[in-house]
Amino acid sequence: MMQLTDALPVDETTIHRNAELAIRYQPAKWDALIAAAAMLAGCDTRYSEELRNGQVLADQLSVANPFVTA
Repeated sequence: MMQLTDALPVDETTIHRNAELAIRYQPAKWDALIAAAAMLAGCDTRYSEELRNGQVLADQLSVANPFVTA
């Protein structure tokens, strides 16, 4: 599985995006950092049980709780 994953550095751009998300949405600091990295990596969905299911961050990243049943 790790062969299918790209590792990206946490750089200045990631930290700035993290700060923007933290100020706007008030998540836990690690949730904001993970979301920032996901956005910069081009992800469209963030699976999390900590963030609100169905929430869309910065009109780019959808949050899905994998434990919510329809």
